[in-house]
Amino acid sequence: MDEGWLDMAMRSPLMNTDRAREELGWKPTRTGLEALEELIDGMSRGNGADSGPMRAKTKDPASQANLPLPGADHSLDEDAVSSDLLGQYLRDHLSGAAAGLDRITAMAEGYQDTPVYAQLAAVAESIAGERAWLEGLIERQGFTRPTIMEQAASAAEKLARLKPFGTGVTDRSPSEMVLEVELMMGAITAKMHAWLVVADYCEELGVKRDVADELLETAEAQRETLAGVHEYARRRAYRPDANAFPK
Repeated sequence: MDEGWLDMAMRSPLMNTDRAREELGWKPTRTGLEALEELIDGMSRGNGADSGPMRAKTKDPASQANLPLPGADHSLDEDAVSSDLLGQYLRDHLSGAAAGLDRITAMAEGYQDTPVYAQLAAVAESIAGERAWLEGLIERQGFTRPTIMEQAASAAEKLARLKPFGTGVTDRSPSEMVLEVELMMGAITAKMHAWLVVADYCEELGVKRDVADELLETAEAQRETLAGVHEYARRRAYRPDANAFPK
């Protein structure tokens, strides 16, 4: 076992439960050893909860993709829509979503020692779910031909991974957070246009209109969340006496 985990576990706060026992009739359902074992297991797996301090480091993207897809018997009407053009358009946006997901995930991991980590992580999880849904939609339509944009985005993702985030307080520029958030907000605005296209062709795609509306609302919420992160970053980035990366 890592000694750091053991040290953190041993520092877990002790609580006096006398009042809970006397006034509420509370009784423990686990022994102290069982609670300690559960704590260490959760830390080792990276588990968490929905609050900022307890947020898990990773989540299964499929668990975030709760929107329904077209039925298995759905088929695109070739007389009503150009499958080649629409398929290429959606796949290009899927490639863009992959690149954006890589960036926002890297930002969340790089800035997890800042007060805005929870917001960045929440946006990353939300985008992961949308990307999983869009990938499923493309598969249901039979849009499988790769595009030039897809190949270019793949190369861009590899280059993006070469730029580390948060390697140390002295290695980070407060301005970097400002610029990265602005790029992500621009990407989300572009994504909203893709959801407008889905809304316009929802009948042909076999997508319910309220699903398209929910995608648009989610994107707007993501943009508002990042606007809050941008406010935090820009008010600290260019003031010598402000600490953008408090411990």
